[in-house]
Amino acid sequence: MRTLAALSFSLLVLTVPLRAQCELQELKGLNTQPLDFFGKSCAIDGPALIVGAFAASTGRPGAAHVFERRNGRWEQSARLLASDGAGGDEFGNSVGVSGDFAVVGSEYNNGVVGSNAGAA
Repeated sequence: MRTLAALSFSLLVLTVPLRAQCELQELKGLNTQPLDFFGKSCAIDGPALIVGAFAASTGRPGAAHVFERRNGRWEQSARLLASDGAGGDEFGNSVGVSGDFAVVGSEYNNGVVGSNAGAA
């Protein structure tokens, strides 16, 4: 089952402060195209947010988009691509962030242990 966020190519971020009011912001990654599946995976840690787009680019090598919260708004600060990315790798299928560190999973990467073994 695919999520609405992935099919609509955007991610809705809900910020709930300690008071009753809440804020909603729709995020769209720069350079995203239909069927990139932007938003299929995402992770947040404080002012850092990373969003996967595992089918980005021709052949589905994938990408991940990094956002930072500045002046109360989320702004894209980077688009990450695998240095050894190839078609079908699905880089961005899983993502994680902690402080200044991010990890991006590439489910079908052809690594040193074999074909479609995956990598992070």
